Amino acid sequence: LTEIGSGAFSECNNLTNIAFPKNLKYIDDQVFSYCSNLPYIYLPDGLEKIGFRTFENCSRLKYIFIPASVSDIDFGLFSNTLHVNIFCQAQSKPDGWNDNWNDNRPNVTWGCSDYGITEDGFVWIEKDEDVRILDYIGSSSKLIIPAKINGKYFTSIADNAFYYRNDINSLEFDADSKIHTIGAEAFSNCNNLSAVTLPNSLVSIKNYAFNRCRFSQIIIPLSVTEIQGYAFSNNLNLKYIYCEASQKPDNWASNWYSGYVTVRWGYTGDIPRNN
Repeated sequence: LTEIGSGAFSECNNLTNIAFPKNLKYIDDQVFSYCSNLPYIYLPDGLEKIGFRTFENCSRLKYIFIPASVSDIDFGLFSNTLHVNIFCQAQSKPDGWNDNWNDNRPNVTWGCSDYGITEDGFVWIEKDEDVRILDYIGSSSKLIIPAKINGKYFTSIADNAFYYRNDINSLEFDADSKIHTIGAEAFSNCNNLSAVTLPNSLVSIKNYAFNRCRFSQIIIPLSVTEIQGYAFSNNLNLKYIYCEASQKPDNWASNWYSGYVTVRWGYTGDIPRNN
């Protein structure tokens, strides 16, 4: 199979996953238009041409990955597909891509050297040696962030990666984790997230990263040198924050948490059970 013809899967509203054949060269016009339940798309390496409005009105499309082999894209690829994040292997727009290929949306990341999904369902990209976790499409309510993929360590969790994921109950990291950054709103509004264990590799926690979660206590490792504003805000269950630092580091925002929370500095051991 080298070509998918015009409108072939248009309005297939129950379509939730696509596995493309490796010899595919051309996806014609409006092939997946109005496929309202497609969450992500990995286009195959070797694909050369995409027709106009191929992914229009794909209302749930969150991620698409476009390989460097694509040299020709027609206009309006994502017409009325409002929330898609576009990841391209090309360093910049190729000459053969129409000037209005994505309706001039800003949510394009160029120069992604690699991308994929782990066996346990973590969506990721690699750009400039940052191997970044974008999302989770698995079924477990207990997230254990893996240490690496294809021999490369994950280094960050993207902004909004798990935003409003009420299906997540707990968060842990592989013991060998090298994650150094948790992005802005990465776990914001995870209203059922009741247990979090942060890795000793962590350096930076961005704005609102754990806003409106449910855990009652958390340990901040000594490695954390930056916490931005409201990282732990509006957590109604949060009572204790145990910090391994002896005092607030200079790069922690003054409003890094909110509410009636007890912060204990210089934490060195187990959390007292009577807390």
